[in-house]
Amino acid sequence: MKILVTGASGFVGRATVRALRAGGHEVVTAGFSSSAVDFRIGLGADADWSAAVAGCDAVVHAGGLAHVLDRAAAAAAETFEDINVGGTLTLARAAADAGVGHLVFISSIAAVGEPDGGALRESDAPRPATPYGQSKLAAERGLAAIAAETGLTVTSLRPPLVYGPDAGGRFRQMLRWCALGLPLPFGGIENQRSYLAVDNLADAVLVCLSRRDAAAGVFHLADEGVLSTPELLRLIGEGLGRPARLFAVPSVMLRAMRRVGLAQPIDKLSQTLVVDGSAFRQRLGWVPPVKLRDGIVDAARRYRGLDA
Repeated sequence: MKILVTGASGFVGRATVRALRAGGHEVVTAGFSSSAVDFRIGLGADADWSAAVAGCDAVVHAGGLAHVLDRAAAAAAETFEDINVGGTLTLARAAADAGVGHLVFISSIAAVGEPDGGALRESDAPRPATPYGQSKLAAERGLAAIAAETGLTVTSLRPPLVYGPDAGGRFRQMLRWCALGLPLPFGGIENQRSYLAVDNLADAVLVCLSRRDAAAGVFHLADEGVLSTPELLRLIGEGLGRPARLFAVPSVMLRAMRRVGLAQPIDKLSQTLVVDGSAFRQRLGWVPPVKLRDGIVDAARRYRGLDA
């Protein structure tokens, strides 16, 4: 199968390209931030994808404007609209016009928003709280309309935080904190969060492409099991060979930190966010090859090698 991967030089894109090539597929790469791709194309609504999609059987759209730390607050909502919505739909229309049969869209659990309690399921009414999440939901809905109009099969995958040794964003931040041996104010947190190994995400994409008949729709995707934030940091410390230094923040101190804007990382990492990925596993018969606890330790161990 000939497959176009967008965002091919990014964290998720690189893992996807490796998995597809290991699976015997011919991969065409596209991106904007790196010249080491077959097609250097911007991701806006005015992009021309005709040459990149020509002759392809499928497209994996891993490109886009990412939700990384505070960028969602700093970036204008119209930028997310142009890249994550307009750019995605422009690509989908070009793919459909070229006779591509299947598009796999890497969306985000942010398209659903914050949980009311319990695990997030595909049937939950979406209430995205950030411009990033709103753009992902709008892209999903636009893709569904294009699929209905053209017959293009569309799979939208909604992962939570995706981790790996070369991850960016909050997971890299936690790796750095632990590698530096910083005292971390998360010892008293009692939460539960879902995660997804980047190699599991890439494997799920492979399964989608091999089971196009069953893969149409929107699916939540996560490793099996959950971790509290202290558990996550301890596993990172185990992989780094440097135990995480955790302490609890008294509530009065946390309230004071909030007043001066210093509690945002603690608040974010103290929230519960559980993703129910059972629908995808059951529909596609998918078993994540990487186990959550093993994957976190291995990612930290490999990060230590990259950082050496």
